Amino acid sequence: MKNTLSARWFRLFTICFVLCLYTIVPASLLAQLSSSITGTVLDPSGGALPKATVIIRGASGSVSKQASTDGQGRFSVDGLSAGIYTVEVTSQGFVNATRTGVRVTAGQPLNVSFQLAVGNVSQQVTVSAADSDSVAVQLSPIQTPLDTESPRSEFGTEYIKQFSSPVSDYGTVLQMAPGTFSISPNGIGLGQDKTYFRGFADGNYDITWDGIPFNDTNGPTHHSWAFFPSQWLGGIDFDRSPGTASTVGPTPFGGSINLLSKDVPDQQSLRTSVAYGSFNTLLLDGQYDSGPILGNSKAGLSLDLQRLTSDGFQTFNHQQRVAGDVKLQYKFSDKLVLTGYSGWVMLDNNTPNTVAPTRAQVAAFGYNFLLNNDPTSPYYYGYNGYHLPTNFEYVGLLSDLGHGWKLDLKPYTYSYKNHQWYTTPPIKTPTGGVNPTFCSTPVSGILPCASDQLNGYHKYGEVSSVSQTSAYGVFTAGIWYEWASTNRYLYPTDPFTRAFGSLPSYREYFTTSSYQPFTEYSYRAITRLTLTGGFKYAYYAQDFTQYPDNGKTIGTPPAGASSVFNHAGYSSPLPDAPSTTAFCRTGPPTPSSLRAASFHPAASSTSSQERLRPCPSLLAPPPIRLVPCSNSSESCSTAMSIASSFRTPIPALLRPTEPPFISSTPTPSP
Repeated sequence: MKNTLSARWFRLFTICFVLCLYTIVPASLLAQLSSSITGTVLDPSGGALPKATVIIRGASGSVSKQASTDGQGRFSVDGLSAGIYTVEVTSQGFVNATRTGVRVTAGQPLNVSFQLAVGNVSQQVTVSAADSDSVAVQLSPIQTPLDTESPRSEFGTEYIKQFSSPVSDYGTVLQMAPGTFSISPNGIGLGQDKTYFRGFADGNYDITWDGIPFNDTNGPTHHSWAFFPSQWLGGIDFDRSPGTASTVGPTPFGGSINLLSKDVPDQQSLRTSVAYGSFNTLLLDGQYDSGPILGNSKAGLSLDLQRLTSDGFQTFNHQQRVAGDVKLQYKFSDKLVLTGYSGWVMLDNNTPNTVAPTRAQVAAFGYNFLLNNDPTSPYYYGYNGYHLPTNFEYVGLLSDLGHGWKLDLKPYTYSYKNHQWYTTPPIKTPTGGVNPTFCSTPVSGILPCASDQLNGYHKYGEVSSVSQTSAYGVFTAGIWYEWASTNRYLYPTDPFTRAFGSLPSYREYFTTSSYQPFTEYSYRAITRLTLTGGFKYAYYAQDFTQYPDNGKTIGTPPAGASSVFNHAGYSSPLPDAPSTTAFCRTGPPTPSSLRAASFHPAASSTSSQERLRPCPSLLAPPPIRLVPCSNSSESCSTAMSIASSFRTPIPALLRPTEPPFISSTPTPSP
């Protein structure tokens, strides 16, 4: 009897324990026994397709689950057991799509996406998972879409993470694209990387970050060592065409390299990595994904911090980079998403003004020679270096307004400050080397041994668009606007003390403003034919102030003037017509730039007569032959460096038969 009673109490205790255990097991652990299929359904233009029906069928063909896409074309089907499924997507007015052989693994969510073509409801397209979801396809170095309007190469996150060097930059990643190569004299990711493709050098194509064009202000070139290490890249869309009217930026005629940041993951994770390789290169990197912040599924962030040190392939070309970026996303609803991004880089190195040895140096010291550790030599590494801080920020607002309308706003700012000091060999001294006495004694008024150079700018801009997707096509209108201020100088210096000479070789400040409003329409003529047309207006203007120097650039301004002021401007409709406009300035200038430069003298000139108006002599069909205005008191100016093209080669108007006239007006001293 006692044993029977004990057995009953044991069974009761066991049942209670199991029930209690069941109640305290987290739902997330139970959920690991099942999985889910999520994805996005898009229309032929890449726009979201809301209210599409998604059906999940099991191996027997019976319907297991069904869902509809939301306003952003997304769907999610939960509670699926492990196995092989068929996913069907239907939407009125579009071709049905079916994907077979979709394998679901317990506890591992699967993402599948569809892009539907326009057609009648009786049409159907079946895609085998072996063709589109195989490991070979997913790990292919690059993807080349066959249904786009232009030649493109797409680089995904997995390729960047698994197949590119951890110290690489975007130039290294791009080398897998057809006809593309880059040059890295000091080793991959260990210096300035210049990318060439189809014969175009840097400056003849656009580069964007999440749709925002970025480039220098003194020319549309780029700096791979200062912006966007590979750990920040979520993908690259490389368009080797001039694009459409909605392709904004200073030089899209050569193509567009569209860099994409990483998405903010839904799951929390912390990852650290240590990479060590050639040339004593060490990279420490930490990445954190928050998942839902404080349990709020609407908010999440992704953070990356890294530190790179390297001796470099070239002798004494040491590199150090400290960088970090953060991306924050808040989903107010399925129709309203706010995104914030910030990235910064601090780069220090010993790179001189020349990045390659001479043939004589190669013969004497080896092909990797660049600098040495001899303080009496002009190639001493201590006399050469860069200090280069940069930052890049934007705020993005994406809103689904209903009835196919979308609003995309993205104001941004970024800055670049390139401070460089370097020797200027060959230096002819009586002893053949450098010494403090010789380098501190001016020759013809100029210190002979070294230079100190600054190129720094701040930019503020916005990329905004509104679009509407209908059964007939996609309408898009928007604008890119940007304003920048730039400080630049070059001073002869003493490499031993870093003291400046009395006058610079040049010292200048300028502001630039650009805007490109556009509109375009993609019309779905038939199932396999989309016609896209649009219009864009390109405007560029620059106000340029130069200060007295040692005769290398402007010398001494006219008597009574503290500086020389120039203005240049360019505007044109694209596609281009014979109506290019350059600007004439009449009356004394009013350089607004004087208000912003920290080192400017308090000198300005105002006049109610100052105005800008078109130069009649320039309203002629291209090629333009620039001539002075008819009135001798006027001078015409134009800037040809920044212009865009709409699906055409470089317009003839960008190749003037003579150099442009630039107005030069002295700024009176106070």
